[in-house]
Amino acid sequence: MKIDCVIPLYNKKNFILNSVNSALNQKINKFNKIIIINDGSTDGGDLVINKAYKENKLVEIYDQENLGSSQARNLGVKSSKADFIVFLDADDQLHPKYLVCLHLMLSKN
Repeated sequence: MKIDCVIPLYNKKNFILNSVNSALNQKINKFNKIIIINDGSTDGGDLVINKAYKENKLVEIYDQENLGSSQARNLGVKSSKADFIVFLDADDQLHPKYLVCLHLMLSKN
């Protein structure tokens, strides 16, 4: 079962690294991909993520003009080939065992 994480980014330069790292640092289970949609950020957040994750094959970064978080999420869904998608805001973090709990829930239901 493949699960991708989609993160819309708009002017959250000071938070985006913590958000992406919380998705990357899941215990046991891992995301298939972490898809970041730069929604026309003007604060340099796009530069931060491009520098930090340029060599990381799990992280995909897409750019679009500022169309809003709904359109950014839609682009993330279109870019995914996973069975399930988890949405994460650029200023939020996942608990380290988020995917463990999600896998347990999916296997029981």
